[in-house]
This record gives sequence, structure tokens and C-alpha cells, in this order.
Amino acid sequence: MRKVLALALVVVLVLAFGAAASAAPKWTFKMGHPNPAGTPYDQSANKFAELVEQKTNGQVKINIFPNNQLGDWTETFELISRGVVEMGLQIANAQYDPKLNFAYYMPYVVNDIEEAKSAYAPGGWAFGIIKDLWLEHDIQPLAVWPIGFAGVSLRSMPPSPGDPNVPKNMKVRVMPLAACSMTYEALGYIATPIPYAEVYSGIQTGIVDGQQGGPPFQAWSFRDVNKVWIQYNDYFEQHWITINKGVWDKLPADIQAALQ
Repeated sequence: MRKVLALALVVVLVLAFGAAASAAPKWTFKMGHPNPAGTPYDQSANKFAELVEQKTNGQVKINIFPNNQLGDWTETFELISRGVVEMGLQIANAQYDPKLNFAYYMPYVVNDIEEAKSAYAPGGWAFGIIKDLWLEHDIQPLAVWPIGFAGVSLRSMPPSPGDPNVPKNMKVRVMPLAACSMTYEALGYIATPIPYAEVYSGIQTGIVDGQQGGPPFQAWSFRDVNKVWIQYNDYFEQHWITINKGVWDKLPADIQAALQ
């Protein structure tokens, strides 16, 4: 009787182990992003991971690391390039390669959402250019996660905001990119590059009068110190779902199709 029970127990354990092994993913990837957990951005990243798991029948598991847990976007760009981190949802690092400015801040590439949808969708003309720039750094871009059109938030309304020939006599924090400074100087502002982490205190203490970069939801973070929003549509901010090129090349065609 004991022998029968022991044999039955072995059979159960073998079956259980086999079921667990078959249910385990073949590929497990890390994917970081810069925004806090629970935000719409984080929810989108987790939804992507969920869909990938469904479409690959559990073969691919993507673990999401929000709020720069794997490093900020400048660090994760290099980590993905080297294959230390497999995937990312982030912007391109133009500090790493100036050509990648086209993948982040390049003014007036498109004029409206419909143009953006056409240009930045897979197969679009802008997507094709930027894809090649990512690939130069061993990063395979999969898709654009659209953020929206940008503008500027200010403490008060500037004179003739729609006329670039009228000096605004207002200092605007811009990203530390030459194209940003040139654009806002052309719009009539005094461009002042300062780190994003210092923007709130900079507006609060009068170092700058406002901030540029990102769509209206970014300006919402400065609602206590800025009261005006001007939608200049100076650039279409897009973040990218990316994967290390070496990791990508080793995946079967059906898994690649599911990820895309």
C-alpha cells in the first residue's frame, strides 16, 4: 500500500512539475519608464505587457519598472543598447547622439495630429528615419507612444503671443538642446536652459517665468506657479517602445509579430 501511495505521489509531483514548467515563459524582459506607478503612462506600459503575454500565449513576460527604477532615460538608452535592459518605453537620447534630436525635439516636423499619425506610424516617413537612427545604436524600435503637441506655460500672458516679431520679455525654461533655444528665441522669448528638476523652484523664485516642453498635462504640474498655457505646437513629443537589437534578432518571427 505504501509503495502504491509513494508511486502515486511521484506521478502527481511529476505532472505538477511538468505543468509548471510548460506554463513558465520562455522569455522574460525588463522594461523601464520614467513615470510613477499608477499613472496613465504606467497603465499603458502594463497594458502592453499584458497584451504581449496574451498574444504569445504566455511565452513572453515583460516586467515593468516605473519611475526610473532602472535609471533615467539617458541611462536606460545605454543599458538597452548594451542589452543589460531588454526593453524600454522612453525618449531617444540626443545627448548620446545629436542626430537623435529628430527622434525627440525637432520643431514643426508635423502640423497636426492627423499628420503625426501618418508620419510616426510604422511605415511612415518619420518612423523610417528615426528607426534607422535607433538601429545605429543596436536598439530596435517597435512603435511610437504619442505624448502630444507641446507649448509653453507662463506666470502671465505675454504681449502678442502669436506674433514672433514682438519681444515677450519673458524668460522661458527650455530643454538643454540647441533646437529648443533657437525655437523659443525665434518666438520672441528669452530661452533659459535649466534642468527639469529645477523648473518648479526656478519659476517660484523668478529665475524663469515659465517652462517649455511637453503637452498641457506637463504644464498641470506647474499650475500653482503658472497660470497661462499657450499651445504653440512647436513639436510633437513621442516616446518609443524599444527592444535591444540582439535580443530582437534571436526571437522567432511569430514572437516578433506579436510584439509589434
